[in-house]
Amino acid sequence: MHKGLRLALLAVALGTTTAMADTAPLKPMHFDDVPAMIDDFGDYAADNNTFQLISSKPLEIRLSPSVVSGEPAENAESEVRRAGLYGVYRTLIHTDAPAVTVQVVPREVTLNPQSVRLLSSPALQISATRAQALAAASKLTKVKDLDALVVAEQAGNIQLDNWRADFEALYFKDAGQQALLDALKASGATVTYKR
Repeated sequence: MHKGLRLALLAVALGTTTAMADTAPLKPMHFDDVPAMIDDFGDYAADNNTFQLISSKPLEIRLSPSVVSGEPAENAESEVRRAGLYGVYRTLIHTDAPAVTVQVVPREVTLNPQSVRLLSSPALQISATRAQALAAASKLTKVKDLDALVVAEQAGNIQLDNWRADFEALYFKDAGQQALLDALKASGATVTYKR
């Protein structure tokens, strides 16, 4: 008897479908739009001004990573690059968007006295299509599709879509971020950076 049929019969006999769920590899989560993705992931939010949907068609978003007043300029620059890459790759992996423009400016938090404001620099804008993002990523990680950039895992009742190790190494390191931005530019994407 075929293994899949045995599992299906076992699932019916046990009154559950969990036996079937264990046989299929998880795919990255999929969302109808970027606001739903942002809301689910929780890394950015409209209510604290770290996310803004500028336009649905064409798709354009703003991300504003938080930086602390007085931090070295390199920290803000790294956060801005990371947010830009997050906006491009998370959008194109987890939604059906054919392209995205991501604007990034930091959100400066001052602790004493407490205040929050958007800065004008450093600023990054990336406009990339699905094909351009894949070409850039595959040049540095040898992936064949964008879904391969994340490893989907079930953790209790939630799914985690973490970056795969080689992409994560690029994503979190200054040199890797710059290599990804250079690869995006070489693939035809528009990358504009202002210090």
